[in-house]
Amino acid sequence: MEYILVIDVGTSRIRGTICGHTGEIVSRRQMEYSPASDGRGGVEQDVGDFLKRLDILLDLTGMDCVANHVHLCAIAVTSQRSSIIPVDWEGKPLGPAIMWLDRRSDSICREINKRFNIYPICGMTARPIYSGPKILWLQRNLPKLYEQAFKLIGFHELVLHRLTGNFVTDTSVASRSALLDIHTLKWSPELMKLFGVTEDKICDLIAPGTVAGTLSRQAEAHLRCGEVPVISAGGDQQCAALGMGLLKQGILCVNLGTGAYTTRLCDRVILDPTRQTVCNGSAVPGMWLQETSSKASGMVYDWVKRQFFGSCTIEEMNSCAAQAGIGAHELLMLPYLLGSGQENAGAVAEGAFLNIGVHTIKGDFARAALEALAGEIWECLENQRRFEGVTDRLVCAGGLSHSKLYNQILADTCNMPLEVQRQNEATTVGAFMSAVVTLGLQPDLRAAWCSICGGTDLYVPDQERHKRYMEIHRRRRELFAAISKPERRGET
Repeated sequence: MEYILVIDVGTSRIRGTICGHTGEIVSRRQMEYSPASDGRGGVEQDVGDFLKRLDILLDLTGMDCVANHVHLCAIAVTSQRSSIIPVDWEGKPLGPAIMWLDRRSDSICREINKRFNIYPICGMTARPIYSGPKILWLQRNLPKLYEQAFKLIGFHELVLHRLTGNFVTDTSVASRSALLDIHTLKWSPELMKLFGVTEDKICDLIAPGTVAGTLSRQAEAHLRCGEVPVISAGGDQQCAALGMGLLKQGILCVNLGTGAYTTRLCDRVILDPTRQTVCNGSAVPGMWLQETSSKASGMVYDWVKRQFFGSCTIEEMNSCAAQAGIGAHELLMLPYLLGSGQENAGAVAEGAFLNIGVHTIKGDFARAALEALAGEIWECLENQRRFEGVTDRLVCAGGLSHSKLYNQILADTCNMPLEVQRQNEATTVGAFMSAVVTLGLQPDLRAAWCSICGGTDLYVPDQERHKRYMEIHRRRRELFAAISKPERRGET
């Protein structure tokens, strides 16, 4: 049997999963790390610490290969997008990673959006999430580091280089940089000039699902295997869309990770006149993804757990939220601890609880958070549903979808039947699908999906609960408008 190792790099953890070519999981290893926030918009990751954990993960995975008599035939890599790491010619980090959550380029983005309309070129406005504004911030604020850097890469490129020695990226990852021409899927000279990037500082482009190189001798030693191809499967959200079966147009998918992402597949570039949606490269050849996102998701709920529930398990926390009931005894939460992830929305963090009283119970904080997070996804989906051809089919996967309570809240809030993947690791599944097609083990992505799909659980919306959640969301938006500053509402 052929075996594939999928490496999935997230915001706070890296996971290695060995799968047989029909999708069965042989082993799974995970290493965690913690990006550091300076409280002033800066969010960074110690790259040396990350690489140590990557090496440990490879060592442990190599031990699993030996113990299970597994001979790898390929490695597939998928990763978070839009972080920036300055490296030398050997791929060694020269400083910390500027994470996708970092907001220090916010003023640069406002400056650029006042002077230029980059949306028609790259399918997105200038926002601190993306790589281009971070590179310009680095050039202006740390010019020596910028000049010293041989390449400015992200975690996807870092792992590919660590495994193969090659500096490459694929177009699905590059499409989240604000540097890629979304029409040609090539670097845009106009955008590179705008963000102060020279072509020698960025990576060569390949298509997702392409072999990025073969395993280096150093990586071979960690994994205790021979020379195997390393496949760039695509960005994490592109692979998650694959893993949820997003193989035809019209279906809406929601992936619940650190942030929440809603996506739909398109056969052409879709530009939104209101600029509320983003157009990205897809992991499906010849297709694009229309995407909306919110930073308010798993990381926000984790924060609520740490602050209010301490050593309680997530199941105990969810039980408290269920007991609180709809409306959380009038408690409202603004979940913008990391800012809003939506286009044309404010980037400055703005989190709050309102209506705390002697009647408030601990479970209200969890319930108010879940209702707020569902409300943010409703707004994302409303931006998607404005477009022709969008169906009422909604598929969901990711961390928060482990909660049956949250799934029902989400179905009720969005007023759509919700199909929740039983095979919950959608990003890993999508990267696996990409790899088996590249290797010729499956004829196409549809066949690959059918070989690994574990079915779904259906949550049916209730009309009365939907009305109540919409009233709660209306009050939440009024609260946001009342206490936020103009720039935090996306105004200029």
